[in-house]
Amino acid sequence: MKRPLRILVFTRYSELGASSRLRINQYLPHFKDNNFSCKVLPFFNEKYLKDLYANKRVNIVNIIYLYVRRFIFLLTVKKYDLIWIEKEVFPYMPSVMESLVTLFGVKYIVDYDDAIFHNYDCFNSYLFRNKFNKFLEKSSLVVVCNKYLSDYVNKCGAKNILHVPTVVDIKKYRQKQYSVINSEFRIGWIGSPSTTKYLYIIKGVLENLSKKYNIKLVVVGGSELENFNIPIESHKWSENTENAILTTFDVGIMPLFETKWEKGKCGYKLIQYMASGIPVIASSIGLNKKIVDEKVGFLASSNTEWELAFEYFIKNRDQVQASGENARKKAEDHFSLLGWSQVLLEKFQSLVNNKA
Repeated sequence: MKRPLRILVFTRYSELGASSRLRINQYLPHFKDNNFSCKVLPFFNEKYLKDLYANKRVNIVNIIYLYVRRFIFLLTVKKYDLIWIEKEVFPYMPSVMESLVTLFGVKYIVDYDDAIFHNYDCFNSYLFRNKFNKFLEKSSLVVVCNKYLSDYVNKCGAKNILHVPTVVDIKKYRQKQYSVINSEFRIGWIGSPSTTKYLYIIKGVLENLSKKYNIKLVVVGGSELENFNIPIESHKWSENTENAILTTFDVGIMPLFETKWEKGKCGYKLIQYMASGIPVIASSIGLNKKIVDEKVGFLASSNTEWELAFEYFIKNRDQVQASGENARKKAEDHFSLLGWSQVLLEKFQSLVNNKA
């Protein structure tokens, strides 16, 4: 029997961090089933994330420990066939630190689901503004979720780029049943405390709608909304209850600002709504424009377009179900974990087999 292929996985977060959970961790059982042995080493630990979500002051001693721990683990990479890196090796450090991974002669893959490179735009130093150039040029594979990210890594010298959307394990998503119609129209959003700010984009739209219709904004995982003059139902995020709450939505929303940071987003919440059989309304920005079509919902570029989209679904409840069923079908066909797992497995296997 062949020995398992060994991958050292440098995630950014533990399971508490959505990007690490979705872009890497959810694939690992499939890799294990196909003779890969994956050692997962998050950079930020759960203490850091819990403090972050609670708006607590960063613990400097913990941060120093995290950098030292990552450096020590970096010294072990020669034991592995591949290194799989989420975003960067050393967050907020200059390019010389990022380039350390190139010194060991081990092939490495980098994954991006955000335009994280814009974190360094404000630095005047060449060491920060060009942090990723050598790192990406020497990579064996860069995995991205959209063209905006692909264009950036290509400009940095990446030679092997693979487009992989952020996907869902369809088996874990129960589809909404439309046998009972809500008396109120439930407008749903899922996110984190740091992304709650996007809901303020459509605050005026929602307040106008509430004067004419019986609506409720359902927020999952966000921080407290201030000065919203509409009924709001809030839930803490939990992986165990996530889908059950999503299936109470009548429509799922994804408002975004139109900035370069948002152009790098992968539209994951839209895919969650769709997997749950929920129609969607989203800002017409970045990858949203590829995910959303007229069969599953609406794109909106102005307050007027947002309001018209909401009113369409409020007045046409039969279309809520039709669009929701179409959304589920699209999630199954294009954003399923099982299908994309096979794509990654084959790509990683080819990197190991190609000794060049």
